[in-house]
Amino acid sequence: MIVKQFMLNVIEANAFVCTCEETRETMLVDAGEWNPAIPAYLEAEELTLAKVFITHNHADHTAGLPQILKEYDVPVIASIPVVEGIDTQVVGEGDTVEVGHDVGRIVRTPGHTPEGVSLIFHDTVFAGDALF
Repeated sequence: MIVKQFMLNVIEANAFVCTCEETRETMLVDAGEWNPAIPAYLEAEELTLAKVFITHNHADHTAGLPQILKEYDVPVIASIPVVEGIDTQVVGEGDTVEVGHDVGRIVRTPGHTPEGVSLIFHDTVFAGDALF
């Protein structure tokens, strides 16, 4: 998996673009804002965004969703049914999320927020603010 990190907004929340090396399917993890650097990276690397994964429901990880969905018609995956007024595909402990041939598993990581989840791919963990 190829992972590109973007530091977003005034409180420097992270977003990650994750791409399967074989299929080039791409997912955005967390969407605090729609920063022009993200679509520029997608275009430069000839990637197509296939889905968005949200680790927890705080604005610094979700506020960019409405703009993203204006640009890309993709599903949003989260542990709760609605984020920023947008219906999601709900996942929970033990579920999996596929990005091309890469399969990540969901682990509940409440604490920072009660609905927090982390997504584990191989040796990479997307934990939102669970390690805050």
